[in-house]
Amino acid sequence: MRRSRVIAMLLYDLLPRCTTAIFDHKLIRDRQFAIVTTWSRNGIRIVVIVTTNVLMLTGTIILVPRLSADEQLLWVRSYILWILLDCLILGPLFVWFIHVMLPSTASHDINIALEQLKNAAI
Repeated sequence: MRRSRVIAMLLYDLLPRCTTAIFDHKLIRDRQFAIVTTWSRNGIRIVVIVTTNVLMLTGTIILVPRLSADEQLLWVRSYILWILLDCLILGPLFVWFIHVMLPSTASHDINIALEQLKNAAI
């Protein structure tokens, strides 16, 4: 256990600064923290979310009928475009970049440092 920890620290020292930053952020992000909240805080959060949704829906119901048919169609199309961009394109791209691309660049540097360790041990 202690030997593997020393090798891991040596490997960490051999990595470039950018890779160590990616590695540190990944370790922090992967930690599971238990968040303890009270019932009153949860109730306040639920009330705020429901109130916000009701106000937005009420504003939309009041605003849209006053618009012309072309403006209503434009509003619906922009809303659909926003949903498609956010849910189907931007969200998955963000997850792919953070969880696949950045760690793959870090793993390349880690493999190079491991090869250096193996060559130094021989």
